[in-house]
Amino acid sequence: KDRAIPIMGRLQREIGLVHQAMHHYDKAQEALQTSLTIYTTLFGDQPHPDTADSFYARGKAYLGQKRYKEALQDTHTSLTMRQAIYQQVPHHPAISEALLQLGRIYATQEAYDTALRYYALATRYQVTHLGVVSDIDQNLARFVHTYASRRKILAQNEQPVHLHDQCILPFLHTSPDQVLLLHGDAGAGKSLYGRFLEKDLWAQCPKTLKEMPTQT
Repeated sequence: KDRAIPIMGRLQREIGLVHQAMHHYDKAQEALQTSLTIYTTLFGDQPHPDTADSFYARGKAYLGQKRYKEALQDTHTSLTMRQAIYQQVPHHPAISEALLQLGRIYATQEAYDTALRYYALATRYQVTHLGVVSDIDQNLARFVHTYASRRKILAQNEQPVHLHDQCILPFLHTSPDQVLLLHGDAGAGKSLYGRFLEKDLWAQCPKTLKEMPTQT
């Protein structure tokens, strides 16, 4: 019986995540609140992975409802718990996940400078966790500056902006070592746009370059 209680908490969290994916945010909140009630009853205020995961999930649901204050509160709570839980693994991916969500919340509110700080932290956590050895600071700073300037253009421009022609292509043509990061939820069209971008760039490629023999 005692073992079944935490399992019920996980089940309610999974139900909440399903409703969240379907954009049924009210039902998601109900299930996630049940999950949190179970875990806070079991563990109180003590950091626990299941409690942290449920706070994170509820924060994501709040974000979907545009309830940014509650989204920030729950995500910060999840981050604080995860940092306490994984003290021996300071670059645990769960910490990076919470940092990334905080970046999304601030970006949605057009608090771009704050959002970029969290995105930068999340990037460093991920690079360290994956064991990638590279000097990312300079490239990241360049990316942050360009990303921020593009987002501010979009926020301040009252007229519709053609992202492909007015933002993405100029970004890629700025320097040959620029990196384009396409960010969006599952099914948002990232892969489809990537294929379109590849086709468009190939169409702009000089004919002489297209006819160059490839090495085998």
